[in-house]
Amino acid sequence: MAKNKSKIDAFLNKNDEKAEESQTEAISADISEAPPLRKSSMNLIDLLTFGAAKDPELAPHSYLIYLLLWTFFVGFFVLFIFPAIGNTLGFIIIALMIMLFVSMIWYFHKSETFAD
Repeated sequence: MAKNKSKIDAFLNKNDEKAEESQTEAISADISEAPPLRKSSMNLIDLLTFGAAKDPELAPHSYLIYLLLWTFFVGFFVLFIFPAIGNTLGFIIIALMIMLFVSMIWYFHKSETFAD
């Protein structure tokens, strides 16, 4: 019984090896026909330009940097400047900052600043 089992295992392993070889050949054929990859580097300074905003690959990163800078600006105001000024003036400035943010998003959408 053990001999039959080893023959069956040998047969199955032989079929697995053939299937693996054919898959490897198919994969290597697909790779050799693929166009060469172009080397791109992520430059943080370039993400702050309008060219990056128009590039479909860089636009999400550029928009994220815009949001992070805006969040830093608002957070700095709320943590350090807001406690030093009166509540009424602080709330007015925060309301103006919210309106400025919404108007900037509206402008970016209308002028198609960031590529979708």
